[in-house]
Amino acid sequence: MADPPQPPPASTPPAASAPPAAPVSNAPIVAPITGTPPQPASTLPAVNAAAIASVPQATVPEKDRLPKEGDEIVTDGGKKYKLGPVLGDGGYGTVFLSQDDDIKIAVKTEKFSKSQLKIEIVVLKAAMQANCKHFCELIDCGTKMKDFDYMMITLLGKDLHKLRCELPERKFSINTALRIGIQTLKVYIFWDRIS
Repeated sequence: MADPPQPPPASTPPAASAPPAAPVSNAPIVAPITGTPPQPASTLPAVNAAAIASVPQATVPEKDRLPKEGDEIVTDGGKKYKLGPVLGDGGYGTVFLSQDDDIKIAVKTEKFSKSQLKIEIVVLKAAMQANCKHFCELIDCGTKMKDFDYMMITLLGKDLHKLRCELPERKFSINTALRIGIQTLKVYIFWDRIS
């Protein structure tokens, strides 16, 4: 029969107390970014809703609006363009069909607060000055009461994606693909030269 364990003698001073060892686990004890303990799964939707509600809103109010089909844009020069059917739209704006005298044109509009048209206008003006045939012609441009920016450009026709989708096998011939590539390289060389 074994002897029972003996307690340490009372005269021995206690060893310096070390912090208790952390439990070995792969789960974090605190969230690494916020330093807060993880929430139980049952409270996550409420926490997320509160976090979303506390996110500050954009400092620029989105009072701007895009025009719609049938609206008329009067330029600074007094020329009027009635907006026809939508040719395309995206996150920033809309492209409409319109007319300049008897010529069909495209009118590209973008919300004033998100507009990138100013950059496109600079590029088109530089292309026109250099007589580059690989860009559409800029007819007119401006801003309407901090609602939207606009530019009137020559109407080019269907984009490459639409053209490709209309083909029987949905792909260009080698000849067409090479011509597209050559024209793209010419535009790149032009852009590199003027920038």
